[in-house]
Amino acid sequence: MTVDTSGPGPSDDPAERVEDRARGQA
Repeated sequence: MTVDTSGPGPSDDPAERVEDRARGQA
């Protein structure tokens, strides 16, 4: 799991974004 601090969203990678969305719902 990577920490994204250079983008407006939680992550710029689709795979990471899916994980972020999953954590948001969980």
